[in-house]
Amino acid sequence: MYIIGIDIGKNHHEASIVSPEGKQIGHSLRFATTHKGADSLRKMYIRQTKNDSIDSFLIAEVIRFGQFTTTSMADENILAMRQLCRYRDSVISSRTEIKLRIGTIMEQIFPEYEKQFS
Repeated sequence: MYIIGIDIGKNHHEASIVSPEGKQIGHSLRFATTHKGADSLRKMYIRQTKNDSIDSFLIAEVIRFGQFTTTSMADENILAMRQLCRYRDSVISSRTEIKLRIGTIMEQIFPEYEKQFS
């Protein structure tokens, strides 16, 4: 059974094929993160790159030796709460920035403001 290790990237992925004996088959394969890129992986377009080829080979080796763990996604409620907390944080940051701007403008227009009002 041959194993393919894929190093995931933002603009492209890098894949290596490893034989059951642990030998890399050919050079690593670089393909774009598009449907065309995935099709080029099926066509086995081979191109050598610097570090990604080593990473994809190591990923294939980890799978071959079974030294991997599965990753689970967080619950939908947790993700929603995380997004809500991040939104709240951005609203508070915006509010603070607006209050500072207002304070600066009030200081210029009405310098006695701080002494007159608490």
